[in-house]
Amino acid sequence: MDESAQVKNSSYDPGAPITQPLKTLEEVLSWRQGFDLFDVATVPLSEQCRKMEKRPRTLVCHDMKGGYIEDRFVQGYRSCECYVIYHWQLIDIFVYFSHHFVTIPPPCWTNAAHTHGVPVLGTLITESDDGVTRCSKFWKTSHHGRIWLINWLT
Repeated sequence: MDESAQVKNSSYDPGAPITQPLKTLEEVLSWRQGFDLFDVATVPLSEQCRKMEKRPRTLVCHDMKGGYIEDRFVQGYRSCECYVIYHWQLIDIFVYFSHHFVTIPPPCWTNAAHTHGVPVLGTLITESDDGVTRCSKFWKTSHHGRIWLINWLT
């Protein structure tokens, strides 16, 4: 069994904080800031953040085996095989992606990117029939609920 399969199937301490996506509209609507104090990046975006002068940009999108593998462990994971970025100075924006409704970047990625002046984005995705159903529910949500979700995601 390869290491990523071991990580996905490993029994970890159920009390250890992990980063998880929000998989349903109900999870998104019930989410509250400060709910999980461990799962929060602690490094502010560095002052070295490059000015947005007119030039080509580089956006790196993390799409590693569905996401939330070794990097989901907020307090770290013992491995030398984790996905690593060595040249942050060449990246203007970093996106953490997974095939879940709302992808929340794990704090390790946000902390690393912010240290190097790189802003981090998560994603919102709706795919296939489940996505159609989710979008239908979302647009039936009150105007206040839709505005809240849009503001929360930006």
